Amino acid sequence: MRDYIGSADAYNIYIGSYDSLIKSKLADSGYMSDEMIRGIRLERDIIEQFCLAEEHEEVELQVSIKRDYCRATLDGLIRSASLVIEAKTSKYDCPLNLMKDYPRYYYQVQWQLWLLGLEEKVEPFGVLLWCKCPQIDSGKSPYDEEGHLDITVIKIAPDASVHEVFEKNSREFWVKWREAKVGTKRGN
Repeated sequence: MRDYIGSADAYNIYIGSYDSLIKSKLADSGYMSDEMIRGIRLERDIIEQFCLAEEHEEVELQVSIKRDYCRATLDGLIRSASLVIEAKTSKYDCPLNLMKDYPRYYYQVQWQLWLLGLEEKVEPFGVLLWCKCPQIDSGKSPYDEEGHLDITVIKIAPDASVHEVFEKNSREFWVKWREAKVGTKRGN
């Protein structure tokens, strides 16, 4: 059981969907699909390709940050540029409107920016690296003939109004989460 509020929970925290988040956290089996496993395996290559193109030399991978009961693992962090990097793989083209089409990803990066900004007192910015990949069952490689991945960069600026909601809602959720865990232990 994930006994913290993480990046994957950010959208539910933002919209105040505490009951469904509690249910999800209590039932979390840790299952990972083939697509999820491939995404994790490709993260380093996605980030390295981006950093080479943008001439960033000092990237840290899998950086854990936390504040109280709130946590995140950043796929990449470039401290000198205060840049949070999140890599996503998908069989779909990069969305034209991340907020409309994939709000969970937007709020995940906002969560990471919120945590990093509070923890390190910096004004971080984020990028979501959208890597389009063929379906796994197609047998096709996600790399082109030159060894490159199909990556689109989506820039995400910190949103103070979203961060204010995280500040308030994460506390509210944590109270309800602790109550739910106690109720589950008692057999309720």
